[in-house]
Order: sequence, then C-alpha cells, then structure tokens
Amino acid sequence: VSYMIGDGSTTHRNGFINAVNYKSALVIPNDHNGKPVTKIGQYAFKGSERLAKIIIPDNVTIIGLHAFNSINVNTIEIGKGLNNIQQYAFWGVNCNKIIWNNETKLLSSDEASSIYFAEIEVNSDNTALKVKDKVVLCTIDGKSIVRVAAKYTGEIIIDDIVETIEKSAFLGSKAKKIVLGKNVKNIGQGSFGGGALADSITINENVSSVANGAFWGSAIKKIIYNNEKNIIENSDFWNGYSSCNSIEINSQNKVYKVVDNVVYSKNGERLVKVVPNTYSGEYIVNSEVKETTDAAFTGCTGITSIITNEGVTTIGRINLDSLESIKIGANVTSCGFWGCSKLKTIILDSATITNSISSATAAGRIAEYATTIYIKNTIPDSSINNYIKTNYTLNDTSDKTGYIKYTK
Repeated sequence: VSYMIGDGSTTHRNGFINAVNYKSALVIPNDHNGKPVTKIGQYAFKGSERLAKIIIPDNVTIIGLHAFNSINVNTIEIGKGLNNIQQYAFWGVNCNKIIWNNETKLLSSDEASSIYFAEIEVNSDNTALKVKDKVVLCTIDGKSIVRVAAKYTGEIIIDDIVETIEKSAFLGSKAKKIVLGKNVKNIGQGSFGGGALADSITINENVSSVANGAFWGSAIKKIIYNNEKNIIENSDFWNGYSSCNSIEINSQNKVYKVVDNVVYSKNGERLVKVVPNTYSGEYIVNSEVKETTDAAFTGCTGITSIITNEGVTTIGRINLDSLESIKIGANVTSCGFWGCSKLKTIILDSATITNSISSATAAGRIAEYATTIYIKNTIPDSSINNYIKTNYTLNDTSDKTGYIKYTK
C-alpha cells in the first residue's frame, strides 16, 4: 500500500487525496509511515487556486486522472520517478515555472501538453535533458526540442543543431516569431497547434517530415517557406490549419512560386496551395493550371465554389466542408473528394468524370451529397454512369443553357 497525504486533506486507505486547499507551498512526502508515496490520485488538486508551489517527489510514478485539472500555481516541481501521466491530469494548468527533474520527454505527451508555463528549469545533474534561455527544453545533445514555454512572448530562433521538433513542443505558444534552424528535419504532431500565435514561422530547406495536424488549430498567420520539398502540398501539413493568410517563397526557389497568395509550381502548371484565409466565395482556377494538389484547397473555409478551366486534367482530393458547388472542366480525367458535406451542385463538362461517378470511386464521393448534377449536353448518354441515372431524376428542362439536369 502507498500513501499520499497532506495538511487539510482527506485521505483514504488507498492513499488518494479527495480534496485539498493549500494557501502556500505543498511538499508531497516521499513516504508516510514507512510506506512510499507513489501516486497522486484522481482529482486530487483539481481547481485549486491558492497554491504557491507544488513539489512532487522522486517516488511518485503516477499522476492520476484530472489530478491537477484547472489549477493556478506559481511553480510545479516534478521528481525523477514520474513515468505515467493519466488523461487530463494537467488539463488547463497555469503556472509561471516548471522545474523538471525528470529525464523523460513526458512534457511533450498529450497528457502534459496543456501545462501553460512561462519558464522551465532542470536540475544540473540531468543526463537526458537541458534548458536553453529558461524557455526551451531539449535533449542533452540539443538535437530535439521537447517543449517550449507557451507563455513566452519573444522570438524563438531554433539552433542549427536541432533536427526534431517533438510532438506538441510549441503547442499554444505565444512567441511572436519562430524560425526553424536550417537542420530541422522532422516536425511532430501538434507541434505548432493549439492556438500557437507567432506572426510567422520559417520552414527551412532541410525539413523533410511534417506530421499530420502539426499546425492543428494554430493561429500563426504567415509561413515563410525556404524549402523545395513537397511538404507544402501535403494535405497533412494543412489539416486543421485555416488561420494562415500569407505564404512567402523567395525568388530563388527552384520548385515553387507565389502569385496573389496562391502557391504554384515554378512553371505555373500545378496549383499547389491556395493560402487558406485569403479567398472567399467563388474561386476560378488559373488558365495555365493542369493539376491541383491534394492540399490545394484544404483549410480554405471561405471558398464555396470552385471552377476548373479546360486546361486542368487532374484535380487532387478536395476536403472542404464549405464547398457548395464545383465545375469540372472538359479535360479532367481524375479527381477525388472527401468530406464535402455542403456540396449540392456539380457541373460536369468532363465525359470521363461523368462516366466515373459511382459510389465506389473517389470521384463518386461528390454524389454522396450533391442534389443537382448538370451534365454538358454534348456528352453522350452512354457516358453517363448508371449510378447517376439510378439515384437522380432527369429533368425535362434545365435552367442552365447547354446542360441537362439531374436532381434528387
């Protein structure tokens, strides 16, 4: 049996604290009556407002469900033994300082990522982790950023030695500017999400991997893209990220260019990315474009209609909840749709896509929600997929000149 006790608390024989209301510092003992204190029980300190400091000793290995949920405290000191943080244990924690005597990366875990603090320190004999400028927790070799103080509001320039940004490292960061060192290769899930507020972030040339949702819920407005890899056209990069209103690419970039807040391939034939928070209503794809990427419209929550010109042959998968209508040009031979729940109108100039629409195809997903399909009247009846004929009704007249109309 292990115990966790304290002045003014209620304890049970399993050692879990039921409630606590300390006015100043709380030092949790390593042992009680000769038995080790190994766990902080669920809800132990939830909602506590008047704690100045909490010291969690080395013997504590587990922090229970909601144990420190929504507390305000000046300092939290974490001992070496902690290896298990249960769900919501630190949800909404607000403190000035974390003293991290631990040698694990638990501060970047889902369970600890919501601790909101201004500075961090580690003990001098820590063999796994170190701190830079009281703000950045990193591995002892300096190659991985584990966690950054979210309440820090200055600029963060990441050293060139850094190769990995761990999961949730900058989650909720209020830093005004973030520049990734030239040797950063990997960016973890949620690294810059959760309302991260920097005016800009610079993606340098060696970044090769950005996890799905790395910028989920981020408020970062500007991406400076000094990279020639295709990360920017990967929909995972943009998943859950719609606050961006500017992408900057220098003129020396051999692969990409930006025109009117749209990223294109250097020759202009591939539409790579429409900057999310810049266009609304109808968007007409540039006449030079032959292909749109999977990421082209991800996060563009203001766009309700897309029109592709006859030069376009390939439409990458579109995942856009705001999309209400789309016109698919005559030469499109491939397209994909996912999650377009508001899509009501499809205008088809392409015989190939008209023939491809069925419940079993990526193209067919546009018919999951659409209530009206207009088909160019020059497309032969034999090219109209039976899925359309079975699930839609051919109207005697059409309100769009040059098109036949199907509705359901």
